[in-house]
Amino acid sequence: LAPAEAVERLKDFQTKFAPRKAKWDNFSSGEALFGLPVTLYPELEKTEKEIEFLDKLYSLWTNVTQTIGGYVDVLWTEVRENIDVMTETVTSFQAQCKKLPKAMRDWPAYVDLRKKIDDFLEMLPLIQMLAAPAMRPRHWTRFQEITGSELDMAEDTFKLQNVTECSILKHYEDIEECAAGAVKEEQVEMKLKQVDGDWEDLIFVFNEFKQHGRVVLD
Repeated sequence: LAPAEAVERLKDFQTKFAPRKAKWDNFSSGEALFGLPVTLYPELEKTEKEIEFLDKLYSLWTNVTQTIGGYVDVLWTEVRENIDVMTETVTSFQAQCKKLPKAMRDWPAYVDLRKKIDDFLEMLPLIQMLAAPAMRPRHWTRFQEITGSELDMAEDTFKLQNVTECSILKHYEDIEECAAGAVKEEQVEMKLKQVDGDWEDLIFVFNEFKQHGRVVLD
């Protein structure tokens, strides 16, 4: 059963179970109020535990799916400022996922949940490198060559999703090399600018040397 369909079925079952649960609670409260033995409902208790068991998995699956879906819709210009929040949130999801009962770990929803979380956490360091100011148009051209993609990088439409859809994990090492190279190039450019600045205001005075003219630096 696909996770999305399972979520809808669970919601439907929870809706149907709620009035039965309310009646159960009312009967138990009434019996306790009048000092009568509280009637046990083993099947209802079992059903309640099963619903709670399923809800742990499918609530987390829904939360992760919606949260990561929201992240990939973020404009690329806003990615850098949101990286830390993304990392913290998805790491928290990973911790919650690990605490789920072992009996669930072969379920399609758990497998899909774990993959969503692990893949996104693996992509984040690479996304952070790509979002660095050092990435210039020539580096994005190289990115597109590596991934075989064509990107429209207009600031008002270019989103994180456009990057994640390029199968960046498949090309991780090449993309990492491209992004790291961009940072190194930026460092070289900054040093050259510093050298230019240091020399710009210097005044050199040359003195006469015999019959050779002004060739000796003062």
